Amino acid sequence: MIKWHNLRLLTKLMLMIISTVAITVGCLYLMTRHLNKDAIIETESSYLLNMGEDLADEPEIITALENNQTSQTLTDFTHAYEDQYNLDYVVVINTDSIRLSHPDPDLINRPFAGGDEEKVFTGQPYVSTGIGTLGNSLRSFAPVIQDDQVIGAVVVGKTNHAIDVFSEKYDQQTTSALIVSIAIGVTVAIFVSYTIKKELFNMEPKEIAKAFEERSAMIAYSHDAIIVTNQYGEITLANKEALRHFQIPDKENKTQLNKVISLPEMNGDHSAVFHYQDKEYLISQADILVQENLVGQIYIIRDTSEIYALLDQLHSTAEYAQLLQVQAHEFLNRLHVIYGLTDLEEYEALDQYLASLIKDEEDLTIRLSMLVKNPTIAGHLIGEHRILKQSLKDLRLEIHNEIPNTYEAATNQLWMETVAVIDKELRQLGQNSRLWLSLDFDTDRCQLITNYRLQGDVDHLYTWLSDYPWGTAEQVTTELSMHDQQLNFSFRIDYPQGDAHEL
Repeated sequence: MIKWHNLRLLTKLMLMIISTVAITVGCLYLMTRHLNKDAIIETESSYLLNMGEDLADEPEIITALENNQTSQTLTDFTHAYEDQYNLDYVVVINTDSIRLSHPDPDLINRPFAGGDEEKVFTGQPYVSTGIGTLGNSLRSFAPVIQDDQVIGAVVVGKTNHAIDVFSEKYDQQTTSALIVSIAIGVTVAIFVSYTIKKELFNMEPKEIAKAFEERSAMIAYSHDAIIVTNQYGEITLANKEALRHFQIPDKENKTQLNKVISLPEMNGDHSAVFHYQDKEYLISQADILVQENLVGQIYIIRDTSEIYALLDQLHSTAEYAQLLQVQAHEFLNRLHVIYGLTDLEEYEALDQYLASLIKDEEDLTIRLSMLVKNPTIAGHLIGEHRILKQSLKDLRLEIHNEIPNTYEAATNQLWMETVAVIDKELRQLGQNSRLWLSLDFDTDRCQLITNYRLQGDVDHLYTWLSDYPWGTAEQVTTELSMHDQQLNFSFRIDYPQGDAHEL
């Protein structure tokens, strides 16, 4: 058996609408039939009563009652009246309830059947339902009055069968109207169901709920700030990042977006850069269209510092990859030299070559690949080493112990930003300065230590390092000293160990 919740939305809509139409029309049909039956009986009652009162004034009937006997004239008159007005019977009775006329000649001069005629002899006309010789019937009683005395009565009636036949004609019309109404209702139900389904993009309720939850999750947990506005530019939705960065008021109070941030002019790809509270952001805009009608816009806002940081890390990783490529190439070249000297049995030359290789183990690329496990830091050191070597008289880089990798990208970014700020000033020193740069990892405190030792004209650099705001103690801890034109500077940052995939 198919359960209701397993039915498709289109089927549910059609069943609900058709059921509603069927129940409504069915109830209306039953009420109409009942009211028609009552109306027919009421109409027939009034009609029969009028017929009876008219007949009570006819001379033929008055004469028969005065003579208290039937006649052929009376019989012919009542039969003609029955045929003319489509009556089942016209019966004339005297005050003793004896019939003076009847459709069946054998029942003339016999007592009236039914027992509901006594009231008419009081002079009051009425309508009654009773059982007579012709069966159940609706009949009216009209007194015949002569000289202010009731001398008899006229009974005019229609059998229930005749009334039912008449009522069935109306019922047939009502039934036809019912069938047409249900047919129209089914057609409308199908049309409305398809229209509603189309308005819902032909999606089922579960699919709509899933899409809504997915959209909500994407917006709520996005690292970028997302703001949705209506066609009037009023904010209708903002995720946590947008609320945190731009202090958007309560969503119940719709606020114009241009009152929160100053929207820049968008370029061809619907994006632009703008500043907000001394920060630079990249904003992208997309229109929200429903059936090709613009109903709003969605804005995705990114902090450009994060984009620049990502580019720096990618650049450093590229530098490191290039280093590994060069190292691998150099390794293959050395293998070929060793193989050639061995094949030529030039063992003395091989001995000298191997000795030179062992000495070259102090080369920068070897030390970085062996000791620095963080590719971002290694790549950045390679790039900065190449640039600073062109600006300074002498540059040495030392790695005191193994530098592990870290699972926090923010740590890499903080170290790179700090080193970039210092190296920018170092490039201004000139060719008369010497620099010893060393890296050390404090395993007890899990801190990365970067040491700078400089000789030369470093007075300006000392002043700059002293005045520069290095941030809070939790982020960067610095030490600075200067003696005999030798400047010593070091900074520490917290350095959680581990690879990103270990989380």
